[in-house]
Amino acid sequence: MTERMMHKVYLLLGGNEGDVPLAFKNAMSLMTGAGLRLSRTSSLYQSEAWGEGVSGMFHNMVVEAFTSMSPLELLRFLNLIEAKLGRRRIAGVVGDRPVDIDILFFEDQVIVLPELIIPHPRLQLRKFALVPLCEIAPDIMHPLLGKTARQLLLDTNDKLLVRKLDGDALQRYSKSE
Repeated sequence: MTERMMHKVYLLLGGNEGDVPLAFKNAMSLMTGAGLRLSRTSSLYQSEAWGEGVSGMFHNMVVEAFTSMSPLELLRFLNLIEAKLGRRRIAGVVGDRPVDIDILFFEDQVIVLPELIIPHPRLQLRKFALVPLCEIAPDIMHPLLGKTARQLLLDTNDKLLVRKLDGDALQRYSKSE
């Protein structure tokens, strides 16, 4: 792979079932082992559940990565990682899960397909995604809304709690393996 073939992507990791920080660590290991180059990660955050069909507190973080995969190849790859780590998808049902990996941005591309919409169609509504994104890429521009991540966070009506966990939250798990 040459550097010019690499695409910068931003991924949101979320989960609320089981040992989520460990699932995130495992997800990042699987990503790295299969062709994604992780360049930056946000801190780990805890947030209230957003939407129907889910309960409890969630963990979230954003990862900046580089890939030579196409958007659909990346989506399929991330879905395989989710399944390997215990995510069970049921058509039309949103529920609790150990890990969910969403593509927030793929370069500055706008993609609208039945199985994939990029930028993530609800990013601007979700503080749990915007807060960690702003930690590592506050000036990234939303190609459809013409606003930076920082502006989207300031404009969101989402009032749910999002709190940063201590800096060692993920590190603790690397010592336990």
